[in-house]
Parts: sequence; structure tokens; C-alpha cells
Amino acid sequence: MIRRTSVSLRVVGAVAAAAIVMLGMPMPPASAAPLDHVTITANAPSQVEGNSGTTAVTFAIAYTGHPTAFSIDWATADGTATAGSDYVAASGTVIFSGTPSDRTKTATVLINGDTTAEPNETFDVTISNPLPLTGIVIDTPTATQTIVDDDSSASFAIADVTAAEGNAGGSTFSFAVTKTGSTAFTTSVDFATADGTATVADGDYASTSGTLTFLPGDTSKTADVTVNGDMKNEADETFTVNLSGAVNATITDDQGLGTITNDDQVPDVSVDDQIVAEGNSPDTTTMTFNVSLSNPSDQTITVDYTTNDGTATTADGDYAAASGTLTFDPGQTTKTVDVTVNGDNTTEPDEHLTLNLSNATNATILDGSGDGTITNDDPIPDVGIDDQPVTEGNAGTSTLTFHVTLSHPSADTVTVEYATNDGTATVTDGDYATASGTLTFDPGQTAATVDVTVNGDATHESDETFTVTLSSPVNAGLADDSGLGTITNDDQVPDVSIDDQSITEGSAGTSTLTFHVTLSNPSDQTVTVDYATSDGTATVSDGDYATTSGTLTFSAGQTAKTVDVTVNGDLTHEADETFTAGLSNATNANLLDDSGQGTITNDDQVPDVSIDDRSVTEGDSPTTTTMTFHVTLSNPSDQTVTVDYATSDGTATIVDGDYAAAAGTLTFTAGQTAKTVDVTVNGDLTHESDETFTVGLSNPTNANLLDDSGLGTIQDDDASPTISVGDASVAEGNAGGATLSFDVTLSVASAGVVTVDYTTDDGTANVANSDYDAASGTLTFTAGQTTKTVDVTVHGDATYEADEHLTLDLSGPSGATIADDSGAGTITNDDAAPTFAIDNVSLSEGKTGITSYTFTVTKSGATQLGSSVHFATGGGTATAGVDYAANTGTLPFAPGDTSKPVTVLVHGDTAFEANETFNVVLSGPSGGTISDATGVGTITNDDRQPTTLTIHRRLTPRTVIGRGLLEPATVGLRVRVAFFHRVRGRWFRIAAKTVLVTGLRDRDHDGKPDARYVARFKRPSTHGRYKLRARFTGSATLRRSHRGVIFKI
Repeated sequence: MIRRTSVSLRVVGAVAAAAIVMLGMPMPPASAAPLDHVTITANAPSQVEGNSGTTAVTFAIAYTGHPTAFSIDWATADGTATAGSDYVAASGTVIFSGTPSDRTKTATVLINGDTTAEPNETFDVTISNPLPLTGIVIDTPTATQTIVDDDSSASFAIADVTAAEGNAGGSTFSFAVTKTGSTAFTTSVDFATADGTATVADGDYASTSGTLTFLPGDTSKTADVTVNGDMKNEADETFTVNLSGAVNATITDDQGLGTITNDDQVPDVSVDDQIVAEGNSPDTTTMTFNVSLSNPSDQTITVDYTTNDGTATTADGDYAAASGTLTFDPGQTTKTVDVTVNGDNTTEPDEHLTLNLSNATNATILDGSGDGTITNDDPIPDVGIDDQPVTEGNAGTSTLTFHVTLSHPSADTVTVEYATNDGTATVTDGDYATASGTLTFDPGQTAATVDVTVNGDATHESDETFTVTLSSPVNAGLADDSGLGTITNDDQVPDVSIDDQSITEGSAGTSTLTFHVTLSNPSDQTVTVDYATSDGTATVSDGDYATTSGTLTFSAGQTAKTVDVTVNGDLTHEADETFTAGLSNATNANLLDDSGQGTITNDDQVPDVSIDDRSVTEGDSPTTTTMTFHVTLSNPSDQTVTVDYATSDGTATIVDGDYAAAAGTLTFTAGQTAKTVDVTVNGDLTHESDETFTVGLSNPTNANLLDDSGLGTIQDDDASPTISVGDASVAEGNAGGATLSFDVTLSVASAGVVTVDYTTDDGTANVANSDYDAASGTLTFTAGQTTKTVDVTVHGDATYEADEHLTLDLSGPSGATIADDSGAGTITNDDAAPTFAIDNVSLSEGKTGITSYTFTVTKSGATQLGSSVHFATGGGTATAGVDYAANTGTLPFAPGDTSKPVTVLVHGDTAFEANETFNVVLSGPSGGTISDATGVGTITNDDRQPTTLTIHRRLTPRTVIGRGLLEPATVGLRVRVAFFHRVRGRWFRIAAKTVLVTGLRDRDHDGKPDARYVARFKRPSTHGRYKLRARFTGSATLRRSHRGVIFKI
């Protein structure tokens, strides 16, 4: 038995032979006739079933090739149609006669009509089993017939559409209109849009209407509505697409709701930065800040604003404060805030203020601070000095004050050096005192003075001048660098005067009577005056004086001359006599007192009697010594003068045998002026004090007693001790008292009592400063004693100072002489020297300009001495000349100073960097030690750190995921991720989310923590180009950053 199988592929040539073998058919011989090819096709592939009875459908069975007689079987087979209910199963065999015209046969199948609404159905008619088998190939073994349902149960429904409006352009809302039920007939339905909260008048969408036609088999159509994108934040809006006028169908859902979802965020409010030149006072300038919304809103938006001082302040009058509330009506996106800037004439750095936004309603604040820069437009000031006159005065000094001014104020410190220069007035002539130095104008200061001391004189002279010259200005230019100082003369033409003079004539020879001729004040001209003597009661003819005359010449500047007159002495007791010296013919001067009276006073009087004091060394017993007293007259007398004399005991007595008593009368004959009184002194071997007695005069005749007592001193010549005081020293201690002990000694013992007074005296140590207690008194050495001690109490303190000194001085010795009368007492300092320490300073560097870092160098410990310490910047991570200005110097500390500042200028910048340090190092202390040598200046970074944002996209069947890392990051930061669609060459935002960063850690081990973020969006159904954009808006310490990725769906 041979197995017969129909095939549905066309097989030719060698392949056909192989197929025959595979199917188990006999292989035709190599010389067989060409093959015949059989096909079956439905004459009407689709046929409406009808509502009742049957309808015939036919199938054509045909062959091509060599006419051949053969038969082939056909039979129906179920598809979706079922034999018996949908059609009548059939089968049969068709026979081809082999004639050329007999190439097509027909197979007929009956379709059953019904009234059941149902999907179209199919069944197949298959050909097989050709006989004979040899040479027959079935190309199309099966034909499919579709039974088209003609029972009308079709209905229309329209779906709702919800989509984001987009930011611009138009997007299409496609409403799906579906037909259900029978699809055998052509049907149609009308559609039209209608306003809801979205309106055509507001431009929310474009009105549209039309008719959708469904051919048999169509089940779905779309009604497309163009929706207009905008950037206005508003509520979601709706419109409808309404169905009507259905043909061959009913409407089950006649209204499709279109919801235009708002994809515009609540607007962000931002204020920009502004720059304006300040102008000059009293003008003002308006600085206009622009406050804008990121997108419109259908709500009223308000935001408060207020200005805040930066380096520009309202207190300094830089600008007028402004505050208030801005109101954005629906649709408005921009407002302005005007700030009045006051002009000035001060040179200063650019200044800054801020306009800060707050309390936004229906919006969020994106950039809430606008930087306002007031740019300086004032040039550096010019320095000038004025001219000044001053009247010199007659004596002392006066001050000539020059005014040095700036053309306008400056915010910088301005300095200029000044120095005096001789003109006709010179320092050498004492006209004025030289002056030089540096004037410093603090910021805002425009005036300073230079004082020059002018020396007064009484010289009549021309006005004199000198100059004050300015040089080396800093932060300023020179406009007038020379001030002329004029010293105006206030001295009159001098008056000439001669004084009165008197002179004792003398007893013999001549004497000179000198008259003083003076000018009332000096003159720079030569002054002359004639002089001549004239008799009065004194006459030239009596030989009282010698006549004289001549001319006195005063050179420039001279004010005094003399006229000498020779007076002849005599021994005649007579009345005083006078003559005159007269002045005349003055040139370049006036005569004020032209007559000087000369008085010759008589000096011959009744003589005075005097006795002198005498001393003699006593000598040793039993010898005697003569002590001779001299009794004299003050001047001779032409009369006999007598005077009595007599000795009187003092410490020397006649009873002790110290001397022999003497008494008598001395007689001076005329012309005699000297006599002697001799007293015998007895020698002894006793060491004792010097002893005295007196010789007294009395009862003079023709004379007066001038000195009536002569002291006789008997000097002891027996060896006596000497007294000495030693030096002493003691450490002062920190508190309480210490004893400074001086040793007072006799060179040898004495048989008698020896006393000596002592007292302390200040040196560098003094009682007023409580260095020690004053001490004084008398030391008594009894017979045989040779040593005594004087104790002085010294007060301790904790003050570092030099060793201090006082002296113990001896005086008033009795029974001895003083060999060393002063002992040096030294209070040695035992307090530690003060210490120097410097503190640390940490400040923000600032964005621009200079910041002063002021270090405090502290001196600890009390001291009475001056001290100093050197300082210099260096070291650290900061670079001198870039980050800060190097500084070095020496700080002098007076005894009472406890601290000094050291200022280092730090340069501001806007570069983010690590905090940097520099050192101020102390060295070279004088008068102290260093306890902390290094002050660390920390320049803290105040610039925001750059951030890096990455973004990657991931697609799933339902979502689009944007994820990435933010570095550096901190807890609580947020990243805003927006999803965009590229439409007609423009990007339209579909959605946006703000997400919190998580998973804070250092993933790349670079020392900066990073954090991840993830944002998920619904995956769009439309193909095209899309973009994810991540944005970090920054923080107080981090800069903003953004990153995007473009991809296709």
C-alpha cells in the first residue's frame, strides 16, 4: 500500500524527485513527461451568510502543464466555521479528461444563513490524492472561504484621553472610537468637540469635528484633537468629544472626556543681579532688580522683598532701604524692584547689597537673593597744601598751621609725606623749627594739618618765608605739593636808651663806670648814636673822672653797647658825686632815654674792727704752742683806735690746762690797720675731740666792732679711729620683707664714745615706690666697740625689673672721722622676665578685596622694663603674595603694655578650596621670653564647592527610570529630574519630579561623599526621541549642577 499525502508547496526539478522519494511515491523515469501543477482557489473568498437558507460558494480546481487525464479528491475542513451549523460539509472527486480545454473543475459548498450576530468565520477546501500520482504536483492544496456575518449588532463607544499639555506647540489627543458587534456592514458615526474647563477661546485646544467611516472588518478609528501646549501653571482642564449620527450601528458611549493635565510646575521666583555706577553726590541712581517667574500661573502670586546691607550700608548713606510685596497677576511673569543708590564723591571699592525674596505665595523661591553692585566711579583724590602767614612774635614760639586737604574723600587710607625747606627764613638762623613726617587720612577724612613752630624775636627785619613740601602720596595724587609759609615781622624801629650807673670811687687808682646803651629790639640794619660826658657835682677839673665821647655802632642783630668812663679813687670821706653821659644823633633808631646819670659813691667810712679765727695743733705735753689771732681795721683812720680783748672758755678750758688766759687793750695809731693777740696753748697726750675757746673784743674807740669774737681751735693730734660703712645686697623676694644689713666699722677702737649719724637715700630704689623703708638714726660705739649694724627693710614684689640701688650715708661723726661715708645697697631682682604669646585667628577670606586678620601678641608678667619681640609671617598652606600679604616687624612694649596687634592682609577670592593656613612667628625677644611663638591664621573657605551630577536612563516595559549620583552630597539634598519629548524640533516636558538623595557614601574613594537619586516616569506609548535632565539647584555650601541624557523609545 502506498501512503498518499497532499503537500502545500510547489516542488520542481531534482527537488521534486527528492520530495517524491520522501513521500514514498514511485520515482518517475528520467525520461518522463513534464509535471502538471494543480491549484484550488475560492471564487469569492468572502461571502455574506444571509439570514436563512443556504448560499452556494464555489472553488476552482485547475491545473497547468501537459494535458493529462487524472482525478483529484477535494473535501471541506473546519476553520472557525463549523460544518453542520455554519456550512454543509462536502467532498468529492473531479476528473480531468486530459483534453487541452479541460483544465478547470468546480467544487460547490453550501453556507447556512442565520440571524446570529457573530464574528466572520472561515472554513477550508483541500485537494488531495491525485490519480495517477505520477507527474502531478499540488501547488495550492487549500483554499479558505470567509463567511461574512450580516447580522447587525454593531455599536460605537469612545474612550477618554488624559495627557500632558506640553510647554509649546501642539500635541494630539487621539480618542479611540471602537465598533463592537457585527462587522459585516459599512458603518459610520459623527464626532465633534465641546468646551469644558478647557476652551477653544483660551487657546487650550483646536475645535474639530467629522465623520468616522468603518468598513466591514474595521473595529477602531481615532478622532484626533490638537491640544496647544503652554507654560502656565494651572489646574487640569477638560473638554469632550461627542459622538452622534451613527449609521448601521448604535452608540453605547457617546462622550469621550479629554483631560489636559498640567505639566507646568508651580512657578519658581528668581531675582537677578544688578550693577550700577553710583554717580556723584547729590545725585541718585536707580538700581532696578528684575524679579521673574519661571513660567506663568493662573493664580495670583505674591512675594516679599527687602534690601540687606553688604559692604554697602544704609547707615553710610550708600543706598536707600527698600521693602515691600510684589504681586503677579495671573499670566504675569516679570516685576521690577527699584533701589535708590546715593551718589558720592568718595573713592572706595565697589560695594554690594542684596535684595532678598521671602514669603512667596503660590510659587517657590528658586533664587531668593539678588546681588546689587554699586561700582565706584570716583577717581583717587588729589592732595594739596595751602599757603599760610603768621606773625612771629617777640619771644617764645608760635605755630604756623598749614592745611593739607584731599580733593574728595576716599575709602582707602591715604598717606603723604611732608618736610619743611628753607627760604629767606632758615632753621640755622632760628627762624623756625624744621618739621617732617607722614600725614595719614583715615577713610572718609579729607583734611589734616601740618604744624610748624615759628620762633619769635624782637629783631626789626623783612618778612621771611619757607615752604612745606608734600611727596610720596599713597592712594592719592599731588595737586599742590608746596605750601608757602610767611613769617611777618612785627618789630618796630628800635628805641635807643642809656641807663644810670653808680660806682664806689675806691681809695686809690681808677675804676671804670660802665653805662649800658641798649636798643629796644634788634634790627637788621646798622644803628649808630653819638655819646659824650657832662659835669655834674663830679667834675673833670677836680679829678673826679676823665671826660669821654664818641659814636656807638650796632651791627645788624646787636642790641647792647657800653660806654666806659674812668673814675679816680681817693681816701677823702665826702658826699656822693654825679655826672651824665648824653646820647645824640641816632641813625635807624629813635632816642628814648638820651641821658645816663653816673654816681660816684664815697667809700671811706669809720673803720670796723674784726678778729679772725685761728687753729693750732696742740702738740704733746709738756711743750706749749702759741696761737696768734689777727685784729684788723677795715680801713685806715686818721684817729687812734683802741679795743679791749679777753679769752673765754669753750670746750677748751683753763681749768683743764688746755690754754693760758689772756686779756688787754690793743691801740691802733693813725694809719695802722693790724694788731695781734697771742694765746699760749698747752700740749697733751690725750685722744680727744678738737677743743675751742674764744678771744672777745669790746669797748672800741673811734671804730665799730664788726667781728668781735675770734674762735681758737686746739686740734687734737692724737690718733683717732675712722668710720666706714660696707656695701650690702639682698634678693627682694616676691612678697613680705627682707633685711638689707649694712656693717658700720671703726678702723681702730676708741677710748671714748664714738657716734655717727646714718640715713638711707634713694637711688634707683626709692621709698615712694615701696622698694624699701627709709631708715635713719645715730650709731653709738662704746669704748672698745668697732662694729655696728644698720638694718633696712626691703619689700618683695613680683615685678620683673632691673636690680635697684639705695645708699646708706654716714654723717655727723663724733670721736672719729669718716673714711667711707656711703654704703651701696643692692636689691637684686628675683622675678622672671615676662613672656610673649600670640593667639590664632580664623576668618572667612571673602569674595574680593582685603580682609584684615588681627593677631594679638600678649605680654604676661609684670615688668618695669621696656621689651620687644620680632614677628614675621610664613609657613602654612597659604601662599604669601597670593593668599595674603607677607608682614614682618618688631613690636615694642612699654612697661605697662600687655598686648600689641599684628595685622596680616588676606586676599579674598571666589575659588573653592580647602581652608588654608599661614603662621605669624615670634622671635628675637628683648626683655622677655616666648611662651607661644606661633600664631596660626586660618583662611576659611567661603566659596561654594562645585558639584558633579551624573544621569543614566533605564527602560522597562512600563517605566522610564532616571538615576545617577550627586557628588559631593549631604543628607537632605534633592535633585529635580525632568522628562522631555522631542516634537517638531523642540523639547517638550512631559513630567518632572523632585527626589531626595539616598545612600550617602564615598563610592569612588576620593574623599567626597556621594549619594544616589532615582526618578521613575510612565513609559510613553509614542516612539521618538526623549531626554532626561537632572538638575541640582545648589545649597549654602554647594554649587548648582545639571546633566542630561538623550535616548530613543
